[in-house]
Amino acid sequence: MKKTWTLIILFFAFHLFVNGQCINTPEFPFTTFEEEYSWSGNIYPQSEVGGAVAIQSISFYLDNPVSFNQTYSDFEIYIRHTSDTQYPSFGKSWSSMSLGAGDLYYDGPLALTNGQGLYTLTLSSSFAYNGTDNLEVVFACVGGDANTYQIPQEPWFRRTVVYADYPGNVAFDNALPFSFEVKARRQFKLLLVVNGNQEIGIAQDPNDCDAILPIELVNFDAKYNERNGSTELSWTTITEFNNDYFEIQRSDDGREFEAIGKIFGHGNSIVENHYSFEDNTINCTEEKPIYYRLKQVDMDGMITFSEVKVISCKKRAQEITSYLEGHIIHLLFETNTFGQIVLLNTIGQTLQAETIHDRNNFQIDVTNLPKGIYFVTMKYNNGNQTTIKVYV
Repeated sequence: MKKTWTLIILFFAFHLFVNGQCINTPEFPFTTFEEEYSWSGNIYPQSEVGGAVAIQSISFYLDNPVSFNQTYSDFEIYIRHTSDTQYPSFGKSWSSMSLGAGDLYYDGPLALTNGQGLYTLTLSSSFAYNGTDNLEVVFACVGGDANTYQIPQEPWFRRTVVYADYPGNVAFDNALPFSFEVKARRQFKLLLVVNGNQEIGIAQDPNDCDAILPIELVNFDAKYNERNGSTELSWTTITEFNNDYFEIQRSDDGREFEAIGKIFGHGNSIVENHYSFEDNTINCTEEKPIYYRLKQVDMDGMITFSEVKVISCKKRAQEITSYLEGHIIHLLFETNTFGQIVLLNTIGQTLQAETIHDRNNFQIDVTNLPKGIYFVTMKYNNGNQTTIKVYV
């Protein structure tokens, strides 16, 4: 049942995004995955908070499409100064947050009614913001209250614009103290109101939803493998909404791209997923750049593109060391090598040809060859080749 609802929730969330409603994903800051405990972190730079102020209340907006009622029995708000501007890769765990009793400014129930409007919580004591540091506000639902309503009758929180960094962090668990904990960082955070009149965080324009993508892609990388003449591509997602597949594309000029592969996505996911693809069809006969990008296609046919990665496929040919031992020519390569070894006579006739794969040495048996001069050519998979003279 849990898996089914997770997929339905994420599917619904994505369709709200693409239909123009800029409302927050439902797991931020409270989980809708039938888990009983959840928390979220939000970092606001000084430029968004303003000058020094005594924070006495915290408010947030709900933008649900329908009315509902939901009560959390034990809801906590932690507030502190920080020098951090974002959360680390894939988010922080609850233990690594190191929140103490001195950071706790609200501990009590939270009743959400109607599903729309501004909700205000008065703090147990005022927080004296110094006007120079960044501000971190952490929400924690620790009462063991799973959301009981079906979508869309769940809390949908108004968020900020999409940032270049990751000022948001969300996690949920089925036990305290968050022993299992699924976590992820976000490029947005909750839009808050301080003291009923001071909005912090940059609100997203309700008419601009283009920043909401079906995936959050991190660590897209392309590396040329000199040993076998291929390009190794890798990428990671930390969220996927309605994600059907990735099409890997390549270009010689950075303008016209062709499809060279396809890898299916995970559909809907808020955990880290790793992908990889090896392009072993390139032909580096001359030094030139090669361009790669990902075309992401969702289940409704909508398309987004990744940034373009560029590699240089031409590398110098390796040096080959050889020596004769009895009737065996020993060949030694600088690194493990992929390609074809060819033995030729002085008029260019091929006497032997062997394919080698991931080896740094090779032996040629010349027992049946007359004494004289021969040539060994190593044809690498990357288009380079090296020829050396050997004596038998």
